[in-house]
Amino acid sequence: MHRALRVAAFVPSFPELSETFILRQIVGLLERGHDVRIFAHEAAPEGPVHADVDRHQLMRRTRVISGEAAVARGAGGRAPAGAFLRCLRPRIARGAGGWGALVRTLGALRGEAPFDVVHCHYGVTGLRYGVAARLWRAPLVVSFYGYDASRYPRERGEGGPLRQGPGGHRRYELGCDIGEKRTRDFYRRYQPN
Repeated sequence: MHRALRVAAFVPSFPELSETFILRQIVGLLERGHDVRIFAHEAAPEGPVHADVDRHQLMRRTRVISGEAAVARGAGGRAPAGAFLRCLRPRIARGAGGWGALVRTLGALRGEAPFDVVHCHYGVTGLRYGVAARLWRAPLVVSFYGYDASRYPRERGEGGPLRQGPGGHRRYELGCDIGEKRTRDFYRRYQPN
């Protein structure tokens, strides 16, 4: 028997009808007995949702944490003493979108019990919310998708913020093949030398 993990899933918005690949991962973890919490940068626009969102009551597991999101209070625990201080670093603030964004993110996560794994979907989400892994001293997983290898470099430049690594991490330890050419392009653009 495996130990059930607490998994924090960070996504740009939730629920998105088109992002079944993320939904399948979350549902798969829940069906295997893990506790998954979803942290969305913003709420998805109103509209139809996949049946699994209702079937697994995923909105009860979801918090929107951007902008003027309320600070978590009494959500089942606190980060250990000194956890916030270890996150206040210029390199982390740059990746998170500046000092204001970093402090808002840390404030929104205050009161959350630590998680065993932090999984950020998309590189830009990893940059913004990867600090949660440092806060909870948990492994960080960042799933990069087509946007990270194609549209993001056109919008932000070849190296861009992804080169520094999400959440203050300096390099990517594990990759997933998204096709030989895209993988080669991704590492050429973002893997620090």
